[in-house]
Amino acid sequence: MRKRPSPRGLLTAMTVLACLGPGAVRAQVPAPADVIGFAPGEDYKLADYPQILEYFRSLGEASPRVEILEIGESTLGQPMVVAAVSSEANIADLDRYAGISQLLAKAENLDDSEARRLAQEGKAVVWIDGGLHATEVAHGQLMPELAHYLATDESPETRGIRDNVIVLVCANMNPDGLNIVADWYMGNVGSPYELSPIPELYHPYIGHDNNRDWYMFTQVETQNVARQLYHEWFPQIVYNHHQSSPFPGRIWTPPFENPVNPNLDPLVVTSINQIGESMKKRFDFEGKPGANSGIVFDMWWNGSMRGAPDFHNMLGFLTETALYRYATPGCYEEEDIPETFGERAGNLPAKTPTTNYPNPWLGGCWHLRDAMDYMMTASLAVVDMAAELKEDYLFNIYWMGKRQKERGERAEGGPFAYVVDLEAQHDPTSAVDLLRIFRTAGIDVVRAEQAFEAEGREYPSGTYVIPPQAFRPFVVDLMEPKRYPDRRLYPDGPPEPPYDMTGYEL
Repeated sequence: MRKRPSPRGLLTAMTVLACLGPGAVRAQVPAPADVIGFAPGEDYKLADYPQILEYFRSLGEASPRVEILEIGESTLGQPMVVAAVSSEANIADLDRYAGISQLLAKAENLDDSEARRLAQEGKAVVWIDGGLHATEVAHGQLMPELAHYLATDESPETRGIRDNVIVLVCANMNPDGLNIVADWYMGNVGSPYELSPIPELYHPYIGHDNNRDWYMFTQVETQNVARQLYHEWFPQIVYNHHQSSPFPGRIWTPPFENPVNPNLDPLVVTSINQIGESMKKRFDFEGKPGANSGIVFDMWWNGSMRGAPDFHNMLGFLTETALYRYATPGCYEEEDIPETFGERAGNLPAKTPTTNYPNPWLGGCWHLRDAMDYMMTASLAVVDMAAELKEDYLFNIYWMGKRQKERGERAEGGPFAYVVDLEAQHDPTSAVDLLRIFRTAGIDVVRAEQAFEAEGREYPSGTYVIPPQAFRPFVVDLMEPKRYPDRRLYPDGPPEPPYDMTGYEL
């Protein structure tokens, strides 16, 4: 973490900034093009990770509204950073607001009135990331622009966001992958191989499955981010950008497709639905067609970057924006647009308005810049809603945590607690791995100070216990059997397959 200025230095800096005014502050803060050498979003150009990292550090040095947080290193040793963007006053008091966020998320030693007071006092914390899937290039290129906009724009909306929200903009979730993709593409631009796929995994060990690691935490990038989500910041909203919208849609947003995992708190589901509808409304207001929802992507599985936070009572979701190839534009004629989104999407009509697709996209050219503009619209819809409803989001994460603790105390949907006696294990190392996974996920694991009896069995002192707690859905979902709903395309017809065929269990 960058050293924070002394109170005297901060006061002097704030006095100077007040004298200069907001226009002068904007003039002193570099835009991405000033550091990178071009504006990310241009056709046939991709910034690599060293360029993006340099920009984030320059932004942090220039703006009192930005704090650059070092969160670890990638597999190949690239520094991973997050820009905390908010008002100058909030940036000067980040630790206090992170502490409030933790108290409310853990729902420990609080009553409702104290939680309400903290919700009024605190700031909403919103995590936004890009770059996880490196060949989906637009969101990795967007992050510098998003951080710059939030730090410098002086519209009433953005000032309200800075006053009420701490936005955590992750520079890139997969720095090594960005370098692999940018080097390959930029080396092939203008050649017959411009659109050719990269010849290696875009994560050194697990490639695309870096979005299937959020229940095991095997990779350092996953561990670095999990530490921010479940140990440092406890954001109420976690927004994970992707770029694989069902065609011909231009962006997929929540609400999700069915089914919903029964271990999720219902307030997670309804709150994500509300955010998704706010996104679609903003797209329609801005005249951006092609926003679709309610198809393909479900709320069942617990292994993804956007899904695992849901089991921590955070509002974790993704959007999927349209992609042609890399930074090369592609054009579509009217005859290229299908009548429906296809069988996997329930044959949703693609050319006529529906409740899930009210403003169809009927063709045209699609550039990297277009994808980034759609992602910016969606991101601003999220942080604006966080500003408008910040007290609700802060109180609701407490309320859900309290409710989940009470469910555990009633042994509802699972046992009261899980007991792990290492001495009784056939493979103690695996039991230790289990506890490590849960602790990485922010799960409270305690150790008995004396022997005890549970369900007629004696356990020695030193036995590990996972008690009822706010993040109980994550534990129960991975420890208890689940039965996927028997959903049929029609009576006695074939079953509808789940989005992900893997069973996520511990």
